[in-house]
Amino acid sequence: MSGDDELRRLLRATRAYAEAVEARFPNEILAVLDELGLSSIFHEHFSAQVPDEEIWWQSVSPVRGEFDLKNRERVLVTDAVNTLLKKFGQDPVLRETFGIAADAKVSFDDFLDGQWCGYETPDMDSPEPVLHVMYEAPHRLTPGQLETGLDGENVIELSHVMDRSHQTGDAFLSESRRLAAAVITRLYAAMIEKGVRFGYLDTGEVKVFLRIGQDPSRVEYFLAIPSRDVEVEGDAEPRLHLTSVAPVFAFTILALQSPVIDESWIVASLALGKWDVACDVVLEEIPEMDRQKPCHKAHGLKKDNEFYRQSPFPTRAKDFQSMDEYPYCTHECLRGLTFGGSLDEKCPNAKDHGTEHIGRQEFLRLIGKQIEAYPRINAQCFPLSASGSVGSLFKIRLLSHGYTLVAKAFYRSDRGAMCHEEEMYNILRDLQGDYIPVCPGHVVLSRGMYCSHYERTYFKHFLFLSYGGRSVLHALPKVEEAITNQILTALAQLHKHRVLHHDAELRNILYDERTGKCMMVDLERSESCTETEIQSHDLVSKRDDVHFAAEAKSLLASLTSVKAC
Repeated sequence: MSGDDELRRLLRATRAYAEAVEARFPNEILAVLDELGLSSIFHEHFSAQVPDEEIWWQSVSPVRGEFDLKNRERVLVTDAVNTLLKKFGQDPVLRETFGIAADAKVSFDDFLDGQWCGYETPDMDSPEPVLHVMYEAPHRLTPGQLETGLDGENVIELSHVMDRSHQTGDAFLSESRRLAAAVITRLYAAMIEKGVRFGYLDTGEVKVFLRIGQDPSRVEYFLAIPSRDVEVEGDAEPRLHLTSVAPVFAFTILALQSPVIDESWIVASLALGKWDVACDVVLEEIPEMDRQKPCHKAHGLKKDNEFYRQSPFPTRAKDFQSMDEYPYCTHECLRGLTFGGSLDEKCPNAKDHGTEHIGRQEFLRLIGKQIEAYPRINAQCFPLSASGSVGSLFKIRLLSHGYTLVAKAFYRSDRGAMCHEEEMYNILRDLQGDYIPVCPGHVVLSRGMYCSHYERTYFKHFLFLSYGGRSVLHALPKVEEAITNQILTALAQLHKHRVLHHDAELRNILYDERTGKCMMVDLERSESCTETEIQSHDLVSKRDDVHFAAEAKSLLASLTSVKAC
């Protein structure tokens, strides 16, 4: 019997086994695995995976939390799936069978608290997410809890997930259902925010696969325990396709085959609101003895794996604080970040920055990944209810290093305006932190961030700035002579650097109560008047001087008018 015939026989046998024990494996997954069994490359890989996994399970260090777990599962699972995806792309028969474009690139990548799988073709600007992975430390969720809590139909009505009115007399059963519902709902919320219909929860011991239906208020799920399902007992056939890699790979293929999400689905999902379920709260409400009680359905796990559920310290931070509780970084702090320099000891967030600043490019990389990880507004990126002709303002904090500043978000079509404004900040580098905010740079998201707070709801580009304060018209009861002089001096400094603001109105002047300084902002219309033609140097200078004088006169008139009120 050939290797391919052997694998097909194993798959058929396992399907019968799964149905017999009500394993609830979706028929689609098994159908994908049947098709994959026609190719020898997958048989070879799955056969080699069992000893490889066993070596890793015996030798790697303990899992202390989600970070350790993600690193381990990357080596054991998603790196292997990436390898299979490359082999898949080299097989024209499989590509045609599953309808995957020959020039498509598919891979798993890390983000803030999990992983995502993206699909990209040459005509696309950036990868399109199709699958979301969430990791949960295994000491927080045992196989018994998940198997008990998810025992039943494979469809969840999300409006009932946290309903405690149907509790039974079995405390472990009732609380397991609550805990499983909390975890599933958190994964569901992350999938909705990513705009994907496929995702799975991974504890290292258990995987719970989710698929959101055409009705986004309903999800289908199934549970797999690879360490149990892949075991070989006596003369029993090895269930190779139930290793950690095989179902994840098949699930990924299903996600790639799923129809493109349409606008009606997005609208329906957004109408559901945000699902905030604190798993920590549910865990605290469950007595320790009830949480550790073995489930009657849970199969015994190898003693070598007991360290999976032993965590010597907390692994998840408390819920994010309100952004109001985080002060903005100082201008000097962000100058050090942007241009290189020492930490500002006066910065209220200095203790979170470490012993020295990270590099500017590293800052942009990290904060871009953070926004991508939470593509709706949240506790780390909060709207400031301020926007101009282009651009809307957010308060944002880089969680990993504590940098807290302003993000000016631009719509996709406003990229030119953003790039021009950043260029103006670069030209005025010497003035940053004194007369204009400090500008560390910008990021471009692969997907837009959604925010219904502003008229324009999807933002693609983010320009980062130090906090310059509030509008001078709102921050001060009246504009005193000293403030007038500060404002005119700020404009004069722009003119000294041969830059016309072109919108030097009081609405674009901020007053910072921390420093008592005024700053000019909104440089997207500004113009650099640097002479480019030597032969007309005098003529150009005289012409520009006229414009500079006119702009200063106009601003002075506005200030005089305000003082007269």
